Amino acid sequence: MAVQKIGQILLQKNKITQEQLDSCLNIKKETKEKLGHILVSQRIVRGEDIAEAIAQQVGWPYYGKELEVDIETLKKIDADIKKAIDFIETHRVVPIILDTGKPALAYEDPFLTKVTELLKDKRVSAKTDVVVPKQHIERVIDRLRIQGDDNSIAKIVSRLKTQGMATGALEEFISAILNKAIALEATDVHIEPSAATSDVRIRIDGLLYPEISVEKRFHENIINVVYDKAKESPPDSFKSRDAGFRFNSRNRDVDIRLSAIPTKHGISVALRILELGRTLISLEDLGYNKNLYEKIADAIKIPYGIILVTGPTGSGKTTTLYSILNAIKSPLFKIITLEDPVENDVPGVQQCEVDEKSEEKRFGVITKRLLRQDPDIILIGEIRDEETAREVKQASMTGHKVFSTLHTNTAIESILRLLDLGLTVSDIGNTVNCIVSQRLLRKLCSRCKEVDKDLKYKDIVGGPFYKAKGCEACSGKGYRGRTVVAEVLQITTDIKNAIIQDNFQAIEGIARKDGFRDIRSDALRLIKEGVSSVEEVNRVIGL
Repeated sequence: MAVQKIGQILLQKNKITQEQLDSCLNIKKETKEKLGHILVSQRIVRGEDIAEAIAQQVGWPYYGKELEVDIETLKKIDADIKKAIDFIETHRVVPIILDTGKPALAYEDPFLTKVTELLKDKRVSAKTDVVVPKQHIERVIDRLRIQGDDNSIAKIVSRLKTQGMATGALEEFISAILNKAIALEATDVHIEPSAATSDVRIRIDGLLYPEISVEKRFHENIINVVYDKAKESPPDSFKSRDAGFRFNSRNRDVDIRLSAIPTKHGISVALRILELGRTLISLEDLGYNKNLYEKIADAIKIPYGIILVTGPTGSGKTTTLYSILNAIKSPLFKIITLEDPVENDVPGVQQCEVDEKSEEKRFGVITKRLLRQDPDIILIGEIRDEETAREVKQASMTGHKVFSTLHTNTAIESILRLLDLGLTVSDIGNTVNCIVSQRLLRKLCSRCKEVDKDLKYKDIVGGPFYKAKGCEACSGKGYRGRTVVAEVLQITTDIKNAIIQDNFQAIEGIARKDGFRDIRSDALRLIKEGVSSVEEVNRVIGL
């Protein structure tokens, strides 16, 4: 029986359209790349979708959970762990322990028969073979490699102290720090001076974790290395800097955005990590509960008007907007974005980078010119001034669908913020379709979370809830990954009338009659479901 093709499987599952398949097959003819790779790189499907389709092709189970490496079997591949990691990186197969506790071999591509023969030669086998997503294997490889990075970072620092800075150790130090941060899926690296030391911290899942401290005498030279990578002149103690550079981490290109400010003890640097080609998270996978997801899905179907995503810095607003754009993009529409900076490539979308320091490249100025490009859908990275607010309103009133963000705490506060930015109640009532206010909560590690016996919040939560403990799987933190907690305000006819009548006190009451629940209610849901903890909700939102 002939093996069913990937494209046909995805069509049957309604993961792609015939038009998308035809377009990718045309690319395949020119590039000779695998169809699955093209579909993922074009952000049409997720890596998980391809892995599921491959599993169906070969008739093996699909395993989509995080992979736990079977270390004993890994050592059978090669007693030298570094060589064993090289093997699994080259051949894309990992010995794992399933969530049932049974061993298995996890393959990215089960059709590579050479891999099976190599494993037999090493006397490595398992009763169960599974297909897993490519990115899960890459995360395993990253986790295994950073265990060696810890040692190498310490060795580099030791070499600095004994042999000095002329050995290239500072360059190795920065590379090792960035490699580790990228492997840990960190968003930022901070290099901060104090009176006695230069301190490195890494931001993971919204929190900063100390990585290493070195003697203060090395700080200026460390900053010089970072500046050199960004092709910036040597540090000026009285000048702030904003720059960037491209960094290659284990054959993956990563954009690094540099921000530097002068402080009492020297230059403080923050490095934002923007991984190119990073898999976009689908709107369904962001973590919205079904009710909120359906409200957002309904709003983005409206062919014109404004949809706002609000929240503080680091609340996932841009990720949500990218997910929405990826869900609605089509060859039938022209989509243009204005961003500061462009954080991820979205194929099929024209992305423009603005520069608020330039009179000609400000959000407000380019938004006005953008309308001459005949777009159907526009994304404005942030409404930050009256000029941009005015142009966004104008775009929506001329039949365009517009997405943007605001820095506000609640959905209803966003209406007041738009008034502050010069829009009238009539402008707001007639153009805004939906406001999403969101935060990101760390998720409890499913392997080690335990019942929280603190009775203080029992009446508020209304049932059993969990707290973080810490295990090897979560690096002792008790949390793994983050999820969205949100409130969604749909601008119904009644709410629109309340806005136009300047009756803001009535908005929340009207919304609650329509099923609106505030962000605190959504956070309580996540506590009850064991997704997050009281401690985390208190940190991010407050109970």
